[in-house]
Amino acid sequence: MRNFAGSSFLGLLIVISASAAAAAETGPPSGTPQPAADEKPQSDKPGAEKPAGDKSANDVVVTARSAGIARDPTWRGGAVRHLGRRALENRPGGLDASFRTMLLQLPGVTKNAGSGGEVFFRNEHLGAQYRLNGIIIPESFAAYGALLDDRLADSVDVATGALLPEFGLRTSGVIAFDTPTGRFTHDADVSVYGGSNGYLQTTATVRDSIGDLNVFVSGTFLRDQGEPYAAPGTANQVRDSADYGNGFAYASYNFTNASSLTAIGGLESFNYRIPNTALDPAVVGLNRQGLFDSSALDQTQWNQTRFAILAYQYKSDKWEVTLSPFVRHARTRYAPVAGGTAALVGGTVNDFVQSSLVWGGQADLRWKVGDSHIISIGGYFSEDRLTGDTVNRVFPVGVLGPPTGTVSRLVPVRAAITTRTWSAYVQDEWDLSDALTFNFGLRYDRFSGLIDEDQLSPRANLVWTPTDTIIWHIGYARNFSPPPIELLGGGILGALRNTNAPFINGTAAPVVAERQHSFDFGVEKYVGAFTLTLNGYLKLSDSLLDLQQIGDTLVQTPFNFARGENWGVEAAISYERGPFNAYFNVARGQQRGRRITSNAYLFDAPELGVIANQYIYTDHSQQWTLSGGGAIELENRLGKLTPSFSFEYGSGQGANRPINGVANIGSYPEYVEFYFGLGQALGKKPGGRQPMLRLDVTTEVYFGPVSGVSPLSSRTGYRPNTTVSAGLRFPF
Repeated sequence: MRNFAGSSFLGLLIVISASAAAAAETGPPSGTPQPAADEKPQSDKPGAEKPAGDKSANDVVVTARSAGIARDPTWRGGAVRHLGRRALENRPGGLDASFRTMLLQLPGVTKNAGSGGEVFFRNEHLGAQYRLNGIIIPESFAAYGALLDDRLADSVDVATGALLPEFGLRTSGVIAFDTPTGRFTHDADVSVYGGSNGYLQTTATVRDSIGDLNVFVSGTFLRDQGEPYAAPGTANQVRDSADYGNGFAYASYNFTNASSLTAIGGLESFNYRIPNTALDPAVVGLNRQGLFDSSALDQTQWNQTRFAILAYQYKSDKWEVTLSPFVRHARTRYAPVAGGTAALVGGTVNDFVQSSLVWGGQADLRWKVGDSHIISIGGYFSEDRLTGDTVNRVFPVGVLGPPTGTVSRLVPVRAAITTRTWSAYVQDEWDLSDALTFNFGLRYDRFSGLIDEDQLSPRANLVWTPTDTIIWHIGYARNFSPPPIELLGGGILGALRNTNAPFINGTAAPVVAERQHSFDFGVEKYVGAFTLTLNGYLKLSDSLLDLQQIGDTLVQTPFNFARGENWGVEAAISYERGPFNAYFNVARGQQRGRRITSNAYLFDAPELGVIANQYIYTDHSQQWTLSGGGAIELENRLGKLTPSFSFEYGSGQGANRPINGVANIGSYPEYVEFYFGLGQALGKKPGGRQPMLRLDVTTEVYFGPVSGVSPLSSRTGYRPNTTVSAGLRFPF
């Protein structure tokens, strides 16, 4: 499969080069407006105004937009993939599918083999930032997912690369949702969608306008007995299920054509029952006396998040203003219980709760000066108070290390920390000519936590449009990424000294912010109905941030590598004409780190010794990814039939288990996941307001066993190999 990936990548580069040479004078693809020499496009770019519910031809699933003067937010210099409403609706699973599956169809986006639901942009942890109409959405605990409902969106833009100074803190991927402009049209429905492995999802959605007030409300409940962490080919796992519920509300009142007040709020709740396998040797037993049937272990984790935002926005021909305070509360609890009695996993058990209350806000001002400059200034502030309570059941140990008794003792530990983040930026988007734009500016970030850190970050890029059919960009950005708040540290290590707690190395230097030099380049070429893109990047980091899973929990804690390097190349080709669209992406990349400098207790001495002297691949680094798919709309007597198809290939992430003291030498297997979908609209009402029947099939193929990972590991998981789902969406 790796040979196939390599040959496909080289072949696509040849196609791009040949097309660029042979079609230098070819006009832009039919139905896809492109920048003219004397006027930059507006109708097809992120944030551009278009009628509510508009389904323009520019709904190609993957399209780069490197050079537009888009609004809310500005996309100049990076690689941007535009997802129109039609792309969101016509994918396998339609609007009932997780937005995560949509992200995985973009070049350079991969899923985590060990923590279901998390995705990585360009092999980076902790890099995703979500926005709605330019408003920053507060993040939850690390890796717990987005807090937005993509059914609200009229379009979604995903930006990577060396972006402008207004984008900070989380910079590997910015996911920007845009709602329909103008008054919302009435659009309400309920749906029931389910299938294999006890999967059942019920959803209700209302989008409407009342005078000058636009409203969107949605609610979802999901039960899945085959997720989130079933190991491939492991049929004897039990208690592998998840319950998920969320509510989301959006209301925007237009005072005038130029100003509005928006309220956004949401809540979500996850209840995971972490899977187990019978007679797992990692489960020692009750107080180390006798064997314990690990299939009776009921490991449960609850995650809850609530947030609220109030935003004032003003927009005229020359000015744009955003003022947006927010508050967010998140809580998680993990409890391993067997029939009401704590069992010992690996000889210890932790029952813990952590909660976080954060408040803050953003302020942005954009000013158009003449015909050549757009000056922007802005700032961001947040304060996060996090508390954690842990009850540790451990055994005392003797001088040589083994436990000295069979009676465990409880060691409660309470930790609390407050962090503050300040950010400010200034930038200029300067049109040097009709064909050349220079974007530059400065960003200042300060983070106060266990230690105080700050950084002044210059950023600059050039965008060149020599003809109507080709766009080049090249850029540099200095980035500063604070760590997520850690719960484990010196306090818990001190409390657990002289016990069998699995903290091999008793040092816990504080986690610090990552500082990064990011270099980015790319080209986009239009040939008839085809769009071809090529992007490359190099990222050099000091104090590279990474995450380590805590025991059998789904909670991760951060640590730093002293140095990190990350590079990659991404290529994509897409086609759209009439009712048909198709796309194909390929990416080659890797991330490596050297010498662990914080939270060393997470690793044993042989691992630390090897990592101190050589670079190792991070456990989420994946060398090759491919994705592709397409859809076609077919009118028939019942209404409209939309067959769709997509796939994703991964060469396998590094396994988070050492072999002979060398970390991440093992790997998860290569895999290909196929998605097949059929959507039948019943009726031909305008605006898509008719019942919709769906039938979807997902299947995976694995190439070889997991290397370097225990076959009984409960978190080696992708979905079960084949699932079948069906559903009905009914408007009202």
